[in-house]
Amino acid sequence: PGWTPAEWALRWIWDHPEVTVVLSGMSDEAQLEENLRIAGDAMPHAMTADDQAVFGQVRDLLLAKTRVPCTACGYCMPCPYGVDIPGCFSNLNDLELMGKGGNRHFKYAQSLGAFSQRPGFASRCTACGRCEPKCPQRIEIVKELRQVAREMEGPLFRMGVGTARFFLGIRSKTDDRKGRKEP
Repeated sequence: PGWTPAEWALRWIWDHPEVTVVLSGMSDEAQLEENLRIAGDAMPHAMTADDQAVFGQVRDLLLAKTRVPCTACGYCMPCPYGVDIPGCFSNLNDLELMGKGGNRHFKYAQSLGAFSQRPGFASRCTACGRCEPKCPQRIEIVKELRQVAREMEGPLFRMGVGTARFFLGIRSKTDDRKGRKEP
């Protein structure tokens, strides 16, 4: 019926009679107004069978394209070695969803701080495992981070990031876990 993704999500939640409170993140007044409008209009069991079917189809499509079921809750953070765990998984999931072409390595580098003093790359993981017991999804974080590093941080990636950091004058901090310099 022309609902936004946020409206679909909120209407699905409000459709359940056992839900009495919804906490929704908002970053501007327009989102607040949209959420208030939806909350004022949505009722338990208000979604039609067709609405439920569409929601189920979209959910199934997204789940089929999700490699790591990370919700970015951040309970695994902070990583003592600087890995941006949810960011790494988001990039891997985007790779599955969007395909392997395009600028995936650039997006990965940019979103994980390649041009900062301590990028949050998956390769920074030391397999200490401190993150795994904190994960409500029970993700094998160490294993999945190894996969992210394999798929996103090949030799050309490391060389490209290292060259760019050199020409931009970004000094690397000594990597405290292995005594080597970061790319």
